This record gives sequence, structure tokens and C-alpha cells, in this order.
Amino acid sequence: DTRDDIMLARVRSVGSLFIRSTPTVLQSTRPFSTQEKKLERAKSPEQWLDFLKQRGTIGLPAHMGFEVVSVDDEGVRAKIEVQPHHMAPNGYCHAGSIVTLADTTTGFGCYSRLPPRAYSFTTVELKSNFIGTANVGDVLHCEAKMIHGGRSTQVWDAVVKNGEKNIAFFRATEIILYPAASKEVAE
Repeated sequence: DTRDDIMLARVRSVGSLFIRSTPTVLQSTRPFSTQEKKLERAKSPEQWLDFLKQRGTIGLPAHMGFEVVSVDDEGVRAKIEVQPHHMAPNGYCHAGSIVTLADTTTGFGCYSRLPPRAYSFTTVELKSNFIGTANVGDVLHCEAKMIHGGRSTQVWDAVVKNGEKNIAFFRATEIILYPAASKEVAE
């Protein structure tokens, strides 16, 4: 198997939540879809908001009730309403639920800011600090901002709030993924 075949199998096994086009984009000789090229050229906040809202209906973000609220030059804002399945056995919101909100928000931010030719990204490091919690019925808001935007990595900070109170701080480092060079070009 080639590296692209292995990556494609991995993407299919976990879903293609962050892949910019169909999984065939992993084949280095295939261009992005026409829809993706139009989105790349346009990049208006409204179009990104619509696009990311659609992405939020897939996989874990959908299960979590993740909702993108806004996308602009400052970053991405999202929210979840705490439900019983977000809770830890101790009766408070599970830290993993809060991390999922922050990680998805920063990931969507990274996705909306990918450099030209990049097709996706993956989180390589994340850190979180918790100073509060939430209960069922609370609405958690997350705001993510890019603090470094390079060609090979991005670093994003996020703050999660329960009402006006900060309850978690989060930092994620994302590696930017590019299609592999085709064999014809490499030879």
C-alpha cells in the first residue's frame, strides 16, 4: 500500500470531518473539487460560517450538539448546551466535553485559515487548564483565536465560558497537511 492508500483508509475509518473535499483529495494528482475552489476564492465569513455549520453536523461535533456561532477575521465562536451525556459521574460537566468544544472550535478555525494548496490539518498537541465547570442546561461558549499562522503549523488559543465566567483555557498546535508530490514530479 502507498502512503496515500494508508491515509485514505485511516480517514475512512474515522470519517472525513476535516478533509476539504472527498477523500480522493488524498491522491496527490487530484485537484480540489470545484465547490472547494469556489469556497477558497470567496472566503467570506458568511460562507465559512455556512460551511463550518455543515461540518458540525458530522461525527463527534454532531453528537455533542456543537454549533458554530460566528466566523470572522478575529477567529471562530461556537457553543454547546450541556446535556446529560456531557456529564461526568461526579455530576459536573466532563472535562472531555469541554475539551471537545475547544478542540473543535480551534480545529474549525484552523480549517478556515488553511494556506493555499493545504487540504487539511491534524492536532499534534493540546493543553487545557480548567478553573470552573458546568451543569446540565448551561450553555458553554468558546472563542478561538489564531496566535500563529505559518505554512506548516498553526497555534490556536481558546477560552471556554459558562455565562460570563471563564471555565477553561486551551491551546492547540495544528500541523498543516499538503498533498504528497506525485511520482512524476519527484522523478
